[in-house]
Amino acid sequence: MKNIYEVKADVDKRTAAHSLPTLEPKGELLIRYEPDTKMMYMITREFKHDCVERQTNYKDTLKELETRGFFKGPMNKRMSKGMKITSPAVATLAFDCSSGLLDMDGLIAPEIEHAHRPTEL
Repeated sequence: MKNIYEVKADVDKRTAAHSLPTLEPKGELLIRYEPDTKMMYMITREFKHDCVERQTNYKDTLKELETRGFFKGPMNKRMSKGMKITSPAVATLAFDCSSGLLDMDGLIAPEIEHAHRPTEL
């Protein structure tokens, strides 16, 4: 959860300004989630690394996720778009979270609630 950046994909049509993020990464930016389009982008090398750690075949995993309507293909994406910093586009894997296979809203909402909850003495 500390590596996710959540921000709307679109810009304000009145001002052409980017939306404010609802969740910013606390570590290395590995995942970008756009709640308005339900699209998630993960850096390809990290997905490959996870497949190696779990001893799963990278290509077979993506093929299965594509069959289920979750994986939409590889693409270059500016992961930091909308942040104060700028970075070039990187190789990512695009996932459609509206397919129902992964509920990013359900994962992120408790994290945001927990982060904003006042600490008890």
